[in-house]
Amino acid sequence: FFDKKLSSFQQPFFSTIFSVSSHHPFKVPKQYEGVFEKGPLPVFECISYTDMALRKFFNSAKTQPWFNNTLFIISADHATAIYHQEYQNAWGEYAIPILLYAPGDDRMKGVSNEIIQQIDIMPTVLGYLNYNKPFLAYGNNVLDSTKGEHHFAYQYSGGYRWFQGDYLLMSDGQKPGNLYNWKTDRFLQTNLAQQKPDTLALIDKRLKAFIQQYNNRLIDNQLTAR
Repeated sequence: FFDKKLSSFQQPFFSTIFSVSSHHPFKVPKQYEGVFEKGPLPVFECISYTDMALRKFFNSAKTQPWFNNTLFIISADHATAIYHQEYQNAWGEYAIPILLYAPGDDRMKGVSNEIIQQIDIMPTVLGYLNYNKPFLAYGNNVLDSTKGEHHFAYQYSGGYRWFQGDYLLMSDGQKPGNLYNWKTDRFLQTNLAQQKPDTLALIDKRLKAFIQQYNNRLIDNQLTAR
């Protein structure tokens, strides 16, 4: 249904769908109950349903006239890997894939292990479309290799987490907290705050600047390009 609806839109168009198929309470539509293996956890059945739904969507979408001229983006809001310990901490909770699929563009191939987050999607899409007018974004165009080192930031449970390079800083926004090498210490067992004070100070300064910039723009109603 969704792909046929898209074909009724005037091109070019933008559309989005938010699915909770793989989210608690882990239910599949009644007509698909008992179709998929349940596995050791309830989410497994839902993942199988989601895989099937995506397969059916793309099998139908590729017959539409806009398919080869479309950039598809698939992502999640957070991880739900409750069966895997390394995804049950400040790093793993938000370790998700972001897929950019452009079936008609051979340049869009490969895998990147750079730090990428949801707020990078908008500037990446605009860059891909060669959009050249001013816009405000807190993320980066991840397809632009000249942008330098990327970062990742989010607020959760009253605190902030800032990823930069190999490091993760956990902070309350006022004073720096713990510092970890998230690439080599996936279980976040070794606090490097005392060993790397210069790195801690640098990343803490970046985090505070990010918070200040966003808060000031929000207060002054300047979250759009002028």
